[in-house]
This record gives sequence, structure tokens and C-alpha cells, in this order.
Amino acid sequence: MKPVSFTFPSSDGVKIHVNKWMSGPKAKGIVQIAHGMAEHSGRYADFAAVLTEAGYHVYANDHRGLGKSAGSCEVLGHFADENGWELAVDDMYRLTKLIKDEVPNLPLFLFGHSMGSFLSRTYVQQHGEELAGLILSGTGAGRRVMSSLGILIAKIECWLRGKRARSVLMNTLSFGNFNKPFRPARTPFDWLSRDPQEVDKYVQDPLCGEVPTANFFCDLHDRDQTNGRSRGIGTHSQRTVHFSAVRRQGPSWPKRKRGAQNLSAIQADRHQRRGAEIVSGRAA
Repeated sequence: MKPVSFTFPSSDGVKIHVNKWMSGPKAKGIVQIAHGMAEHSGRYADFAAVLTEAGYHVYANDHRGLGKSAGSCEVLGHFADENGWELAVDDMYRLTKLIKDEVPNLPLFLFGHSMGSFLSRTYVQQHGEELAGLILSGTGAGRRVMSSLGILIAKIECWLRGKRARSVLMNTLSFGNFNKPFRPARTPFDWLSRDPQEVDKYVQDPLCGEVPTANFFCDLHDRDQTNGRSRGIGTHSQRTVHFSAVRRQGPSWPKRKRGAQNLSAIQADRHQRRGAEIVSGRAA
């Protein structure tokens, strides 16, 4: 099933790209998806197909600076020069309002994967009353020492090289060890999926794998600390699977639990073909 796509303006004028997959006339709910780092909402088409078959409408925006919301290769991997995280969460909230205007009177569930799970945790602290439930996939607990060090390094890079400079150093520090358990590795992203076809799709997708900017890492690590300190919502962890589904209990949300190491999303530096994909909207 191909999505219906549209855009809406953010609070600072960025055009936010949205994919939606509609179920039948007897839909029983809506799932809003917050995708992960260095990817885009189009990668969730198979997941959306399962959800629509189960009776759920699905909406997913490309976060600002990612996918077709980036607008240009230069912006890919960069939220904003200032308050990027807050703006990304506000984009999600604006989409929620558009969804409820378009499809009223259905329960709305927010699904956040990896970086999207951290955005979702901030979202639920600010706008939890909008949701019937929250699902966190590939999330983690805040590691304050590492986050503080990450913020420091990223801020130094912003000062020395500029906020929009690609931070290969932070990218390596954050994700450089992910592929070690899979040596000898076929690709830099063997850790991403046990399905080699899915790995190849990611590697070949020009809108995936961008090394983020220094300021993006400032946003990510600073908010990671805030989420880790929050009393609002947290994670339940198992040994190998990090997944949490929470239904709102009346007007409040359950208190967070300890757990889960971060299984953030994915990146590597590729520039070829991206400009054409962003402009023409041919991303998978």
C-alpha cells in the first residue's frame, strides 16, 4: 500500500513531510509514528501495512532535518540552529492536532522508535493528555556521565567548526561499537537487522545514514539527560529486547522504571543522490 503524502508548516516555517496509511471505514484507532535517527517515515511502510490490516490508521512525519522534511542535503541530519529538540516535539504535536481534526473520535497511540522514542518521551511529558497509549521501541535510560561528556564534545565542535558541521567524532563515539559483535561484517550496518535485505535497503537509501551535525548531537544528548531525570515515563527492559507499551491511566501516566540500554538509530556519511531524492520525493 502506497502512502498518501502531505506537508504542513512548522512553527518556524519548515515544511514537515507526512506519510499516512489509512485503514478501512471501521478503523478502531490511530497510530502516530516517530521514526529514528538518520532515517525517515517511508521506511515504516511494512509496519503500517500490518497496522492498517489490524484496523488502525497510521500517520508518520519525517522529523525536521530528516527525510523529505530536510529540504536540502545541507540540512539533512540537522534539527535547527536553536531549540531543535523542542521544535521537533512541537512538530509531532502539530501533527497530532491535524490527525484529530481529520479523523476525530478515535484513540491515538504514539509509537516511537530509537531516537523517536526519546522524542516521544518528551512529547508525553508535555502533551500526554492527547494520547490513549504510548509504545517505545529501542529506547533506553539516560546515562548522565556519557550524556554530559557528549554535550561537552558536541558544544566544543559547534564552537570550533560551527553548528552545522558534520560531527564524525560524535557519530563514532556514539555508534562505532555497534557492529563489533557482527565481525566479519558485510556492511557497516549489519547490526541494524537480522534480515540482510533490510540492511541493504538502508545502505542504498540516499535519505538514510547521514552523519548528523554537531548541534544535532547537542540536542540529542541534552534531551537524553532530561528524559533520564524525568518522573514522567520510562522504560521496561529485558535482556535483549527493549520495548515498552504504556496505556494512560486516567488523567496521569505510570511513573518510569529503570532500565534499557540505548539502541539508537543509524548513520554513516553518504551524499550522492540525496539532493535529487529530497527534491523529487522518491525516498523509499
